[in-house]
Amino acid sequence: MWNLRRRRPSVAAPESDRDIVTRIAAEHLAPDVAQRWLALARPAIRLVPARSSEAPVALLGGTPNLPASHQWPSWEGVGPLTFIGELDLAVVAQFPLDITLPADGRLLFFYFDGSYNNFAETVGYFEPASLVGARMIHVPAGTPSHPRQAPEELQVLPQIPFAGQEVVTFPNFEHPDLRAAFEATDVDYKEWIEHPVCADAFTEEISGRHHGVQHQIGGYANNIQAPVEMEAAWGVLGGDVKAIDPAEAAVEAARWRPLFQVDSDDDLDVMWGDAGILYWLARPEDLNAGDLTQATFTWQCG
Repeated sequence: MWNLRRRRPSVAAPESDRDIVTRIAAEHLAPDVAQRWLALARPAIRLVPARSSEAPVALLGGTPNLPASHQWPSWEGVGPLTFIGELDLAVVAQFPLDITLPADGRLLFFYFDGSYNNFAETVGYFEPASLVGARMIHVPAGTPSHPRQAPEELQVLPQIPFAGQEVVTFPNFEHPDLRAAFEATDVDYKEWIEHPVCADAFTEEISGRHHGVQHQIGGYANNIQAPVEMEAAWGVLGGDVKAIDPAEAAVEAARWRPLFQVDSDDDLDVMWGDAGILYWLARPEDLNAGDLTQATFTWQCG
């Protein structure tokens, strides 16, 4: 007898981000070029608004829970820093990353956004002393912490929970990792941008696969200007780009990895300059040693 029970149609598993970029590379690049480009992939966590059923990997905005021993972070002589948000490291640990972070606890991020003193001061690598205006604080799991009100007149962002989405990231055409992978470190700029991995059709499809704001943990940064690792190096080496030896800067830049980026976001009511992004970076050797105190910061806008 025929089995007349209705069979459920098979449903294909959704493409992973790695599947998507592999397909795009195969469509645009020769096999050997695609293989070399795909080998550059670094895993990252893209933050997307969390559904009620999802454990947030991050809470952006709001006010922090701080241990009693911690003062509200401040830029001495300038003013208190705005609380940007926090990462739940136990949830972060469920994702593959290219950097080593503690398996639990919280990472809190603060930044002097200028709203406190009508933008009279700016944080940036170009003035290394100003980098105290961006702070990252690790609160280990189990540390007694309590809600802390923001200092008076300081902007408080609306709080939004974000879930994590596993993605892969790649260096853009300006990044030395991409040039090195294709033995083009000393190739003329005009010749380099004609390489297939720099072609508009390919790069636009790669960058266009994710829409909306680009909050991200780990991976290659979505830099708007120079590679953020280079800006970190300039800050470490004194901030005066014209006075810094380019070879020394390149060596120092290679020591840094993006840790967390926070995009301009209408829902958070933030615009970093002209649609800019905030970036915190750290050195892998520090992170591997469990030292989160040596992080640095930069930001870029259009």
